[in-house]
Amino acid sequence: MTARLLFVDDEPRILEAIENMLFDRDDWELHFATSGHEALGLLATEPAFDVLVTDMRMPSMDGLQLLQTVNRDYPGVMRIVLSGHAELEKAMQAITIAHLYLAKPCDEKQLIASIECALHIGRVVVDDELRQNLGRISDAPRATSLQRIYQLVTNDKSSLGDSARAVAGDIGLATKVLQAANSAVFGQGSVSTVAGAVQRVGLDGVRAMTQALDVLSRIPARTKGRSGVVTSERTSLRVAALASALTTVQAESELAYLCGLLHDLGTHALLLNLPERTRRCHARWRAGETSLLEAEQAEFGIDHAQLGAAILELFRMDDVAAVVRHHHVPSRAERPARLDALGALHIAEVACHGATGGTLDLDPVFMEQLGPMAEVTAFRARQLARGTS
Repeated sequence: MTARLLFVDDEPRILEAIENMLFDRDDWELHFATSGHEALGLLATEPAFDVLVTDMRMPSMDGLQLLQTVNRDYPGVMRIVLSGHAELEKAMQAITIAHLYLAKPCDEKQLIASIECALHIGRVVVDDELRQNLGRISDAPRATSLQRIYQLVTNDKSSLGDSARAVAGDIGLATKVLQAANSAVFGQGSVSTVAGAVQRVGLDGVRAMTQALDVLSRIPARTKGRSGVVTSERTSLRVAALASALTTVQAESELAYLCGLLHDLGTHALLLNLPERTRRCHARWRAGETSLLEAEQAEFGIDHAQLGAAILELFRMDDVAAVVRHHHVPSRAERPARLDALGALHIAEVACHGATGGTLDLDPVFMEQLGPMAEVTAFRARQLARGTS
């Protein structure tokens, strides 16, 4: 199936270079606009586009204004920024509503890989309604007070460590700070811990991101799923802490915490965008009619673990995505059965749900592969989840 791509830049030579770079892609239909207004005209009159790639600095309507309009009116269009230097505040605002952020000059390999990444999530989601809401998955939910975190990062006495701990307690902000740290705004190289992301982004970057998300949080939209997200976030924080405690290697412990924090990102996306259908899945699961993953597969053609992994891959967080994808059935992962981040997350999630009356089950194949330590670890997890040691 041919993908429709729209490139927006006020410099015709940049658009010409992109066209020359991608001219031999028979599976991509390329369209170009030299202004935000022209791009909106094409979006309004042409068949639906799959991906928008826009510059930031443009006259009349800049890239941020274009992204905001597309996010509101055409949420199913995946959004990529391809820009040179941009003010930090505007760059962080763009990251809150763009799926990927690339820096000029961008080589052919990186541009193609980024577009393929944006298109991938559209391919794995077969449900039409969910696909139309894909753009909104970049709206990260927030459970704690952004104003409190903003006050912390603007305090001269606050350290990076203080800020990292505060960010790690807010799933939506943590997700976006990690996305920013892995974007071209802050250079190359993958960052997979909240502390590392805060260090790379810096207090100024966290401050700008916090302000941008605070503005978005004041816009009344899709409130029906928010209460469920808040409940899910609280559980995710508990799962993250427990998964981290179950591992003994520091690097795995840090990864386990981050994966625990983000393991239900797909659930958050479903609740925010399709709350009634998501609750119907949960009702079937809690009534014992089917497993949660089977209910979601039947309803959406994809389960929340697969969706969350696809979102994380979009944010260039491949190591976290690999864990999140299999956290319900770790035996399906192509890795040895051991108490690494994946194993710890699986056991921690089952223990936390069990402590609150949930009905998640341990993966019997994985537990058998884990050997003698499996039951000991599961028992310890249940004790910790109940608040005992």
